Amino acid sequence: MKLSEVHEAITKSRPHDWKHIPLWASNTGTGFHHTLETRGNGEGQTLSIDRHTHQMVFRDDVSLTIGWGIKDSDDLVPDFLEKFSMVDKARSFFADVFWNNALIHREGVYAFKSLEHVFLPTGEPVYSDDDSDDAEVVRYEVTPFQVSLVRVLHSAELRNFDDHFARSEFVVVDAGE
Repeated sequence: MKLSEVHEAITKSRPHDWKHIPLWASNTGTGFHHTLETRGNGEGQTLSIDRHTHQMVFRDDVSLTIGWGIKDSDDLVPDFLEKFSMVDKARSFFADVFWNNALIHREGVYAFKSLEHVFLPTGEPVYSDDDSDDAEVVRYEVTPFQVSLVRVLHSAELRNFDDHFARSEFVVVDAGE
């Protein structure tokens, strides 16, 4: 299968086309997709392990899976958060697409809690035309693939993705793949 065919399969899929396998509880085992990170603090090194906390399997072809939950960043303040109630920062995590257990695509996902938990694609910010250092973000652009991928993840345990996405005012643009 070509990468473009995988993107198309995810873009055309709906949440019911996927089987969710939670991996976050201590008795669920591992999905075998993890990352190791070492950090030095001047007094030595520490080793930490982060792993995906969820996995989805495509019902039409089990060679296609998506794992998500490995942390990317904390304490993010993207401009679109002002459109959501009672939230002042977001975090991001990775959604990894696997084919036959090989990583073939990595996508960032925003996560935050407004009145309920929300996942949104990490859109590409488009800035105002002025060339100054304080140019403002006028919109975020996302592709149909990003929207479909995050809709699938969001639907595993959460509701109302389309309502949250509409509130974000992200603009869907053709990826030109």
